[in-house]
Amino acid sequence: MGGSTVGDAAATIFDALVSESETALKDVVSDLQTHVVQTMAMLARSLATIGLDRADYVITEDMANIEVRMAIRAAASVIVGFANETLLGIERIINAVLGAIKQVVNTAVGVAVL
Repeated sequence: MGGSTVGDAAATIFDALVSESETALKDVVSDLQTHVVQTMAMLARSLATIGLDRADYVITEDMANIEVRMAIRAAASVIVGFANETLLGIERIINAVLGAIKQVVNTAVGVAVL
């Protein structure tokens, strides 16, 4: 690698990984707490209410089944949305690392190979 060392190359790639990870995933834990955990708590409350309404004959079994499916779908949509956003962040990290690898390889060979 003309003028550059394995350590330099690894540092360049690692720096890209860390930098993009900090940007792309900085809010994951707070978003998880804010959205997913609260959604699961709301689902638990909804299911408890549906169960109690059914036990008290406030709603029919068919209506209870419909309400349970609706509550689960609503919670699932929040969780899937959160997962999609997390995957997009991971994709940005991978792209940043690939960009750093491209830079390291092209610098090492002295021409734009990648």
